[in-house]
Amino acid sequence: MHLRKNSFFIHSPRVLLLFFLICTAPLYAAIYSRPRRVFVIQTEYFEYIFPRGAEQTACYLAKNGDALFEKATEQFSLQKTFRIPVAISLDSDVLSVSYTATPYNRITIFQAPGEAQNCTTDNALLSAFAKSITEAVASSVRSPFWQFASDLLGMDALQPAALLNIPAAFMDGIINAAVYSDGGGIMKDSFSLELLSRAKKEGCFPTWNDASGAKDTYPVQISQTACSAFAAYIQQRWGMELFAEFWKQCGSVQFFKLTPGIFKKVYKIPLKEAWKDFENSIPVPQTVSFGTKIFKGSTENLYSLLTENHGMLIYFDYSKNAVFSVDKKQKRKRILIAENITSLSSSPDGNYLAVSYKAEKTNRKLTSCTTQVFDLQKKLFQPEFTNVRNGTFFEEREGKTAIAGFYAKDSQVQLKVFPFYETVEKTDMFTFALPENIQTEGIVPLGTGKLLCIYYYKKDCILQTVNTITRETAFYKLPVQAKNFTRCETPDGSDVFFTYTDGTPYSVSKAGYIPILEKGGALGDAYLAQDSVDGGMNGTCVADGTVYFSSSTAKYQVLKQANFKDLEKLSFIAVQKIEIEQTEMQTADIIPVKIEKINGEHGTEKYLSEFKITKYKPIHYIFKGTLFPFFPISSFDFTKTSLAPGLGATYYTSTDPLETMTAALSFCAGFIDLSQKTFTLDDNFTLASTINTTILPFDLSLSGIWSFDSQGHYDLQAMLGVSWNHFLGMSFHHLSFGLKMLWKCTTTYIDYETNTSTELDDWPNIADAYNTLSSYFNITYSNYHQSGMTSFEQYGIETGATLINIYDPQKSNKEEENSTNQFTASLSFGLKLPFTLPVFNTGNWVLCMPLAFYTSLYGRNGKSSESYAEALVAGYEIQKGIPGINLYLQRFGIKFGYDIQLYYNELENSNTDLRDFKNFMNVLVNSETDDYFYINLEAALSPSIGKFADSVKITAGVQFQMNIRKSKGKIAALFNMNL
Repeated sequence: MHLRKNSFFIHSPRVLLLFFLICTAPLYAAIYSRPRRVFVIQTEYFEYIFPRGAEQTACYLAKNGDALFEKATEQFSLQKTFRIPVAISLDSDVLSVSYTATPYNRITIFQAPGEAQNCTTDNALLSAFAKSITEAVASSVRSPFWQFASDLLGMDALQPAALLNIPAAFMDGIINAAVYSDGGGIMKDSFSLELLSRAKKEGCFPTWNDASGAKDTYPVQISQTACSAFAAYIQQRWGMELFAEFWKQCGSVQFFKLTPGIFKKVYKIPLKEAWKDFENSIPVPQTVSFGTKIFKGSTENLYSLLTENHGMLIYFDYSKNAVFSVDKKQKRKRILIAENITSLSSSPDGNYLAVSYKAEKTNRKLTSCTTQVFDLQKKLFQPEFTNVRNGTFFEEREGKTAIAGFYAKDSQVQLKVFPFYETVEKTDMFTFALPENIQTEGIVPLGTGKLLCIYYYKKDCILQTVNTITRETAFYKLPVQAKNFTRCETPDGSDVFFTYTDGTPYSVSKAGYIPILEKGGALGDAYLAQDSVDGGMNGTCVADGTVYFSSSTAKYQVLKQANFKDLEKLSFIAVQKIEIEQTEMQTADIIPVKIEKINGEHGTEKYLSEFKITKYKPIHYIFKGTLFPFFPISSFDFTKTSLAPGLGATYYTSTDPLETMTAALSFCAGFIDLSQKTFTLDDNFTLASTINTTILPFDLSLSGIWSFDSQGHYDLQAMLGVSWNHFLGMSFHHLSFGLKMLWKCTTTYIDYETNTSTELDDWPNIADAYNTLSSYFNITYSNYHQSGMTSFEQYGIETGATLINIYDPQKSNKEEENSTNQFTASLSFGLKLPFTLPVFNTGNWVLCMPLAFYTSLYGRNGKSSESYAEALVAGYEIQKGIPGINLYLQRFGIKFGYDIQLYYNELENSNTDLRDFKNFMNVLVNSETDDYFYINLEAALSPSIGKFADSVKITAGVQFQMNIRKSKGKIAALFNMNL
């Protein structure tokens, strides 16, 4: 069985370096892409930490944050308030606001213009900030005892409600319901609520146990949607006073009760019964049958971003992470492998495809919105790219092609146009400022030099036409929620098709279109379909008189087609667009401000609007952290650091909210020996310290560990390393580098004259112990990604090379040349295929026999190589909660594999040194073989308990081994828990 554990990387501190890093921390940080000066605004409940350029955002949040905090404290009856640092970054292209209590309460904001999925909110940034504040307050409700314990230990993360009593999905739902208690948010998002009515209609509505688990297949969002609607339901049915009492009870540890027990204690009704009443309250809209399936075989796919290319349909399947084309004979062909695609656009000549996607920057916390051109003839991406959203081809002048896109920076959005002459130019030829605080949806070409920009402004769907030649513009309001806008050439002319809902909760998505009038590409009135089609009409597209669209079931999506003339059966009605003035869209939410200097009695002070700016002092946070009891650090090497169960703890801290450094201190008085039939503790004491910093463009790490016992035996290790990542195009291409130095000192002394090892007692001097110094350089590349509806189906490769030099002065008396320095290398290669049999999956069964292969060749630590091949014989996607035991079962699989490992005796053999290649190969060839076949019966599950539902992944099962050489069988238990 080969399971990769997630590592908790640790690095030991050095006092002088630590002091230097703390002093320079404000200049560079993990949430910034380059050095920045940092300022602070303090209010009653918050400390806003922001760089130059974010003054308006900091001032705006400071004016509104305290009121949001007080609203949340009233909703959840918080008894003891607290302060939260809020770190603001401008260096990511995607809006993100997140709260964490580990290692202490803090909120991180990556400011960027919102996208249309936030269309049910007036202000995407403020709504996301309100959610994080509400989560912080709701999570921090504690009983008097647990509040005392939290204060005594200095642990903000000691949160009974969030850790134990409320599953993560239900916590998200409660936060959504609380933030939008006025009826906004998800309860106004018909596109999301449609999932629930569809699931109810198909008889697969999730139970409470299902919704509280960590669902990881389509549609993942159904759990949060169901829990959000349920939270709103119980508040409306029983009132906020009883809900406040329920939450008060959740703030204490009530063993064996958890959510269902606490719910029944407060509401006097079983949670299961209340959930059933909630399900019964959801309406099921009437629908009609329309269109036919295109693919008769495998239908379990996810179709989106439908677009037309000279009579050929192109779409993105995000279950397979690939872009496909469908020709006139309905033959499907994969164009390119892709991930996180946001829009597709064909060039007027049909030879190119503009692909917009979200990619990770070198810093893994930052995201870039990128548009790149794919050459459909050469089947390659062009190296040039632009940092814009929704890249769209259009005819800028007669016979001249260009690419338009949304350029998003801070809270501003600009329409930018780049010339395209077989390749996209880096310098834009046209820039047009759009209104502030909009949430972008898409761009559609209307005609030569004319574009339609679609975005949301304060919940309204706005259509803005822009003439790139005359710079004339006009604004229209579409009185429905709409998305997936695309231009289509129809038998009746040119139309802009879209998907819409009328805003009624649980309504089905329908098709709509707007005719493009011949003169100057003007827009006509909108036409909205009145009949609801089974599964909805999503991403409607027209090609050669055929209408294509995607319909959804509760488990997957179906690609359908119909004759264009059949659209008349859906009884479209005309809805007049509402023309508005630009002045109606001007906002006073974020008022431009600047830093001012005012001379006071004690010198010059700085002010931002009415807020005083103070110096940023990261050392204020250095001793705040979180304790992980019974999981101390056990060991580390070049590739990973391990935590193990034991009588000890790890104290984890982050030096400041900018995440410039993380550190850990660990102590253990004995680890549990899991190899014994009964748990036993060894008698070793272990101290470990770690530090990792990102104040430089690469990660710098230090680590140290000291293990000893009462007989004077000890092991010392210290490691210094740097690592950095480089992303090639889309985010599933990972290229990483590592350079590390490791010193080891142990009283387990190896005598190479007698080829024996001896334990040195009574605390020998370090110089007398066994010392080695190793250096390590590693480069790895991987592109693993999911290629199917289930995580059983993975596709991609991984490869790596490692160079290692080991200096061992104890080997100086050996006869071999270069005996004190060992220079060796390691090569690895891995492969995953989503199927090896031409058998389609049936229902929840995975029968296509996915294959995984991995091999690693090296000559160190007594192991020559390790390889395995493993195939999934059959898998079953369960995605169900197990009643009564608070576990969520995701999937079960039967795997068949072969494992082979080669060993050599380090004491008896010469060094495996590449400088003596003949001897290197001789050692490897004469290695001892240990191989076996195995069958695994394994299940993937997670606990439906608090935050552990999302953070803890468990693989458990049984392995049956058969060693062919020894004719011997073995049965072993499988258990792996990733934190």
